[in-house]
Amino acid sequence: MEGLFKPALSGCPFPMGASLVERSQASLSSSAAAASLVVNFAVFSSAATSVRLCLFSRADLDAGRTTAELELDPLLNRTGDVWHAMLEVEDAELMYGYRMSGPNQEKGGGGDGGGEGGGAGAGAAPSAAPGHRFDESVVLLDPYATSIIGRARFGELGPEGLDYGGAVLGLARTWPQAACGLPSAGGGAEEDEAPFDWEGDRPLRTPMEDLVIYEMHVRGFTAHPSSGFRSEGEEAGAAETAPTASSSSPLRGTYAALTEKLDYISSLGVNAIELLPVHEFNELEYYAVLPGSDGEESGAIRLNYWGYSTVGFFAPMARFSSAAAAAAPKGQKKPKSGSSSGRAVIREFKEMVKACHSRGIEVIMDVVFNHTAEGNEKGPSLSFRYDF
Repeated sequence: MEGLFKPALSGCPFPMGASLVERSQASLSSSAAAASLVVNFAVFSSAATSVRLCLFSRADLDAGRTTAELELDPLLNRTGDVWHAMLEVEDAELMYGYRMSGPNQEKGGGGDGGGEGGGAGAGAAPSAAPGHRFDESVVLLDPYATSIIGRARFGELGPEGLDYGGAVLGLARTWPQAACGLPSAGGGAEEDEAPFDWEGDRPLRTPMEDLVIYEMHVRGFTAHPSSGFRSEGEEAGAAETAPTASSSSPLRGTYAALTEKLDYISSLGVNAIELLPVHEFNELEYYAVLPGSDGEESGAIRLNYWGYSTVGFFAPMARFSSAAAAAAPKGQKKPKSGSSSGRAVIREFKEMVKACHSRGIEVIMDVVFNHTAEGNEKGPSLSFRYDF
């Protein structure tokens, strides 16, 4: 499509996810636009009968619609159970997801999965596709995505006034459409686009018997004003801002704020922090306004605070990032940037890990593997259901 990407190549079945490809390996001209990315996309599904690669601009993602969709040819873009394609992407801010068609047990095992849920009803004939619920009306996330982009601030609802579950992608304001970020080519003028310098950092490998572990919730650790950091949507110098906060200080409850408190952690004699879930999850999963309150105005709402409900195992929780919130200035709920905001989240997380290691602090991640945010058969279809 003009201005978005060049004609697709067949691509490779590995590595999984979205990965950058050297132009020489892709047999592309080195004279092409320097700003363009050559990206290989690969996703596994043993049961899908067709796959479409969906691309989003930031504006279209916020509006709940795709910007462009590319139908993958099963003869050219499939190897075994892996669907793949290679694109020269001209807009590095684009994001992506997938539509998949396949069997659906609620629809009698047809090949073009219809809508989710519904049920076959008592006495219905046994399904020819037990366990499958393909639904091509849903745009899925890549299970291997390293950044997932959607809402910018923790606890903030998605755009209002949209026909969720109808003409608009996404299930509700608590489950607006999200998309996956493209990898960075590095070498950009902006700091977040430059290759990350680990400066020789390596895992510390402190013996288990020597560990002094501090179990920590990234948001909770610096959420209180006494942390000295700014709150979300609050200008530096506001009345409720802690006196030590400055315009350059990170936001409370973020990786960057935690990084600035590492000397305090070291002073306690701690040499390992165990982070409660920091992979992408939806804190609005169990959203409800508490009885007798004014809800969002006072913050009296029920959230999934702990995060044991994974949306993406390889993507840092974006709303624990000062950079993600900064992408949406005060009073503006819709960030202007797309994939670059996801790359900024990754950089902020890496900076935190590197800073921990430089102080002799191990980083342990608390991860739950026995369930995801998709839950049981009544839960939302996000990505994992289709990858078996």
